[in-house]
Amino acid sequence: MMGSNDGYEDEKPVHRVTLDDYYIGKTQVTASFWLMIELASLGEQVDMTKRDLNNLPIVQISWNDIRIFLMTLNELTGKKYCLPTEAEWEFAARGGNQSKGYIYAGSNNIDDVAWYDKNTRWNDNRTKVPRLNPVAMKKPNELGLYDMSGNVKELCSDIYDETFYLISDSKNPSGPNSDGLNVIRGGDWSCDAFDCRCTNRKAGSNFFSRSHSGLSFRLVLHK
Repeated sequence: MMGSNDGYEDEKPVHRVTLDDYYIGKTQVTASFWLMIELASLGEQVDMTKRDLNNLPIVQISWNDIRIFLMTLNELTGKKYCLPTEAEWEFAARGGNQSKGYIYAGSNNIDDVAWYDKNTRWNDNRTKVPRLNPVAMKKPNELGLYDMSGNVKELCSDIYDETFYLISDSKNPSGPNSDGLNVIRGGDWSCDAFDCRCTNRKAGSNFFSRSHSGLSFRLVLHK
């Protein structure tokens, strides 16, 4: 059951969705993995154990950067990695078929599973620049997935439409066939607890050629 009657209007109505099997990343794509793929595309290798990247989620990237990364990864692996649809993202965040009905991805206590505005660490220079946390520092959800409610938001493949749930397909919905801004899911270091809920939807800012410090993505591979 996708959506919520207790959230914003664009989360209504609650509706039944069926999805085909898929794999989804345990964490967001990390800066170290991003660099490894970039170097591999140039025929180079790097010892990631000597890189001081601390497993941070990759940020400060644009949609065009993500598109090129996915093309490169698929060329290197011979597979078809992609962004999740928001239905795939929400099903995973809720814990899939093992869901216990938590508000956040893995708990009803947000501090257990997410970095958000109340527990974000700030840099010492008092410029209110957030210090991102490495992935998988909080508890996972029922499927063993980390950070789906906080630290950084995550891009989905769907185009955002606030009324889409009224007409959504029940089988593998992939969003409206129209131009627009992509859906963004999850919370980040600047969000309050209400906006970190599993069902919260956001329209992405226009970042086709512009980066964002609170946005990353997670890989999906269909079976």
